[in-house]
Amino acid sequence: MLKAWMGYSSERIADGCNGDTGIDFYNRYEYIYPEGLQYMLNHIKDTYNNPVIYITENGYGEVVKTDVELHDGTVMDLPRVEYHCTHLKNVLASIKNHGVQVKGYFVWSFADNFEFTDGYTIGFGLVYINRTSNFTRIAKFSSHWFTEFLGDQPVNPVPLYFKRLNIA
Repeated sequence: MLKAWMGYSSERIADGCNGDTGIDFYNRYEYIYPEGLQYMLNHIKDTYNNPVIYITENGYGEVVKTDVELHDGTVMDLPRVEYHCTHLKNVLASIKNHGVQVKGYFVWSFADNFEFTDGYTIGFGLVYINRTSNFTRIAKFSSHWFTEFLGDQPVNPVPLYFKRLNIA
């Protein structure tokens, strides 16, 4: 993942993530401020002699529903896509404009899991786990987006979303 991600140009991420999807980023844990990640990375570089940085456990949580609606076999989670897209855009800005040494970005998490404060009620994963139906795993839209994002072509979350819904 790192090798592919580090080759991205600012235009690739900017074209694929404009932040204009109209998604409400409110979530019950915290306010989401993607630019804050850029400011924090720049501060760490300036304050601590530009260390190598790995961003771990960065994710977007949503209330897990037992009756998820599937679109073309996928659980739709466009807010998670927008969350990661805008955060990656700010990480790239820190790398390109400020010389920050970010060497990895790890999504929290691969699959919905047990959260210590909320049990199984909040899902951060790229894969939904149906806990009422033999723990069936269903890929979320964000997992498809990340697959395409790590590929060679720019990925805009909005047209991809409509494509998955067979609208575009």
